[in-house]
Amino acid sequence: MHGRGRWSSWPIMRRSPEPRFASIPLKRPVVAHGLAKDQVIVPGGETPGSEMLVPLYHAGQLVGLWSVRHSDPAMYRQSDGDLLELLAPQLALMVAIDGSLRPVTGASDQTMQYVQTLTATTEEIHASSEEVAAAAQRASHGAGQAATLVATASREAGQLRDSAAELAAAGDRTREAGAQMEKTADRVRTGTQDAVRQLTDLGATTEESAAEVGRLREVATQVEKFSETLGFVANQTNLLALNATIEAARAGIHGRGFAVVADEVHKLAEASGREARNVGKAVQDTRRALDRAAQLIERIRGDLGQVVQNSAAWLQDLDRIAEAAAETARAGKQVAEFGRQSTDLAAKITESLGQARAGAQTSSQEAEAVAAAAAEQLRAIQDLAHGATELSALAEQLSQALRFIRGGNGHP
Repeated sequence: MHGRGRWSSWPIMRRSPEPRFASIPLKRPVVAHGLAKDQVIVPGGETPGSEMLVPLYHAGQLVGLWSVRHSDPAMYRQSDGDLLELLAPQLALMVAIDGSLRPVTGASDQTMQYVQTLTATTEEIHASSEEVAAAAQRASHGAGQAATLVATASREAGQLRDSAAELAAAGDRTREAGAQMEKTADRVRTGTQDAVRQLTDLGATTEESAAEVGRLREVATQVEKFSETLGFVANQTNLLALNATIEAARAGIHGRGFAVVADEVHKLAEASGREARNVGKAVQDTRRALDRAAQLIERIRGDLGQVVQNSAAWLQDLDRIAEAAAETARAGKQVAEFGRQSTDLAAKITESLGQARAGAQTSSQEAEAVAAAAAEQLRAIQDLAHGATELSALAEQLSQALRFIRGGNGHP
């Protein structure tokens, strides 16, 4: 008789003084849980679990106990006993009617009202239990989805941790590259500074060379003038030798020796003239070469000045490059530090998500258990409603029997 009530008379309370029989001195229902077979009188083959004992008092005297049992040890609550207590006076009256017939028509009607109230309450509890069961089912489904989402988030957190580790490695590489670039820029800057100094010295040397070429041009001019003077002297000497030769010819035999000397002087004068002309030509070639050298030196000096200026600009650019490299190294260090922090944070997030996933799985299991318990409770309430319906039928039969006993007009 799972979930159905039965009443028993006085002998049921003469068993061992168990805690569940505390309903007798307390004069109110007692709900007992986890009973064994030796603790309650049950019909053959029925498994005891939980029991509600409702004392039946009539006229201030105990006339019996109403026992409602169920195989589920956690089936009944004290509020269920309080509900059944509403029926206790009618059942006590039914027990007392064995001894004497008293006017119970009003009590029977009241019993019907109590049964109707119990039925309505049971229907409300049934509706609430259906809502609880549906909510528990939705909670179970939501907990399962939450577990899935947490698992997905955990995988994404793992990917985030890997990406953060790669970011930290890239930051370290950037920092190392920036430091290497800074060192290279320092070396290039130092080499450029040395080159600028050397070019500056070379410019000074070029200026000195230009000055020396200028002086050589002056010397060449003087040599050219001197060669012109030599040519003029050679021409005059040649004229004098020619005159001497003429005069020697006029002197005849006496002038032969003088003619020989004049001829030698003439030859020397011509040779001197040729050499003077050669010297002049060589000096002119030298002057043209010196002019070209002066132009080249001037161009070299201008180019060196431009190179020195460009080198100074290069030094400024190298300073900016070195500064940018240092900034890159610092940024790489910050990126690496951020990557390491992100890796640690991602690891913590992964750990937290792992715990959350375990909690979500536990919640899903608990929600499934709640849904199963709600379904079991719904079935128990349905059994209780069925019992209330049967009780209503019994009360109707009792009322008819009392009316039959009392007579059609309600009087004996």
